[in-house]
Amino acid sequence: MKRCFVIVALIVLLTATLLAFRPAEIYLPSLSYRVYYNHDTIIWNSIEESTVATVLRVVDGDTIKVITDDGTETLRLIGVDTPETVHPNKDVEFYGPEASAFTKTVLYEGRTIWLTFGEEKRGYYGRLLCYVWIYYKKAAFVHFNSMLILNGFSEAYLKYDFDPFFMEEFKKAQHWAEDMELGMWKREPGE
Repeated sequence: MKRCFVIVALIVLLTATLLAFRPAEIYLPSLSYRVYYNHDTIIWNSIEESTVATVLRVVDGDTIKVITDDGTETLRLIGVDTPETVHPNKDVEFYGPEASAFTKTVLYEGRTIWLTFGEEKRGYYGRLLCYVWIYYKKAAFVHFNSMLILNGFSEAYLKYDFDPFFMEEFKKAQHWAEDMELGMWKREPGE
């Protein structure tokens, strides 16, 4: 009897956890289709602790060049790993061109973005490591890193530790994209 109660409790807890993660749709004028974002946890209403930047160009899906008050910087998005398109020692990977195109469409040249940082501001290659936020509406900002994962353009890159809250959200986002068969997770008929 006690064992049955524990199993039922675990099922209820798991179901509640899955139901709590419910991405919403967003329509961005630069895209001709809707994309997903996690409304409950990835909307940010404060720009006080951020750095404002202007997009110069997108290098690939997870790396961009920006202008800040300190000059021109190359930045790498924390917690995401899009398929390669410009790596000098690797071939173009599956879904890499689509991930780069998505990033180029959302983070178009001249767009103002807001950056927040983890504990380490620079990575191994000297690039800024950051979270990118884009203005949505009513002084709310959408987390672009999460958007890449939720829409199947990136895997959650969990090799190195970063903010535990975002690590957990990115894991959930990837599982959701996989379950919904979005982007790189889309299965061919018969698979």
